[in-house]
Amino acid sequence: MIKRLAKAALNLSLVFLFALLIYYYLVLPSLIYGPIKEQTKSTLNVQDIYLNTSDNVKINVWYVKAKNNKPTILFCHGNGGNISSYEDMVEIFSLKGYGVLLLDYRGYGKSEGTPSETGLYKDINAALKFLRGKEKLSNNQIILWGLSLGGAVVTEVASKEQFKAVILQSTFTNIKDEAVCMYGKLAKDKFTKTLIKAFFENMICLQKYDTESKIAKISSPLLIAHDIPDEVIPVKMSYELAKLNPKAKLFISKTGSHNDGTWLYPEALKFIEEK
Repeated sequence: MIKRLAKAALNLSLVFLFALLIYYYLVLPSLIYGPIKEQTKSTLNVQDIYLNTSDNVKINVWYVKAKNNKPTILFCHGNGGNISSYEDMVEIFSLKGYGVLLLDYRGYGKSEGTPSETGLYKDINAALKFLRGKEKLSNNQIILWGLSLGGAVVTEVASKEQFKAVILQSTFTNIKDEAVCMYGKLAKDKFTKTLIKAFFENMICLQKYDTESKIAKISSPLLIAHDIPDEVIPVKMSYELAKLNPKAKLFISKTGSHNDGTWLYPEALKFIEEK
């Protein structure tokens, strides 16, 4: 009897472990990342470049060189789409003489590999290596700009080194908070919402993207920006992040949306030109 119970417990444990592995390695990444492989061809004069990361993954970037010794913007997009969605940004800032490098993370667009938190950090470091190596730019000539998930990626690097400036656009506090917010919206009753909140708050998350624990370490000039109508990440998260870095400039727009960042371009230009 005891042997049967022990065997049943072991089998149950194995099933649970298997289900957990499927969740963490198959289900959870699909909740965080939404890459689009098909990339629209650029109509601008961009360099279409491939870079190798420290773990030998080939990633794709679009690059326009700066003019008249102006800084270069390294832009990290959100969890969906790819770099071809941000051609308007390249056009607007390159016309002002700024360099722009759009980074497609592993698994996005024409980049190889599969996205993960540690992987995305290696991707941004590969882009920085290119700018500092081949392009011979110093950190004081580089502006980091992260949108949504990209803000968490930028924060990881900016919390360890100083740059010309850092812009966090519509960024969440951490991935758990965002999951509670995003999937809590799907609940039609208070009980379901409570269950969703309890699940995401107590799960062991292998991918944390913990912006709030790192943001105080950013010593570069910092702009935190958010639009009030944002339908994906609540504006309150930018207020919370700003409190954690009192030197940051907070810009809140009354208009805009999460997937249309044009509301920030005039303010971002003003912020950059002041630095």
